[in-house]
Amino acid sequence: LAYNNLPCIVDFGLTQLRSLNVSYNVLEWFLAAGGEAAFELETLDLSHNQLLFFPLLPQYSKLHTLLLRDNNMGFYRDLYNTSSPREMVAQFLLVDGNVTNITTVNLWEEFSSSDLADLRFLDMSQNQ
Repeated sequence: LAYNNLPCIVDFGLTQLRSLNVSYNVLEWFLAAGGEAAFELETLDLSHNQLLFFPLLPQYSKLHTLLLRDNNMGFYRDLYNTSSPREMVAQFLLVDGNVTNITTVNLWEEFSSSDLADLRFLDMSQNQ
């Protein structure tokens, strides 16, 4: 899925997928499906996008390589100076046909509930 104009990945639920390359898109956020499902995902390349914050990853995964190079995750720097980590929330407006859904996410809680125990390589270089 690299080199497209994908704006976001929402409710990602491909539990059997081992590698996903969505680099060189215009992604602003990556939201994994909630729930208890175990993901086989080992490599996730989200580099060269416009991610505003750390991706909301599956709660249970085998992720060992996470590439986040060249995004816009300076969002945390600005927000952290004005809020406590527990108050860092983002609201997403999702429109699907005639259905509108607003999802509020506590960024710190979502990040801390992600299973990164197998993570061996994390590249967050060149973020704004």
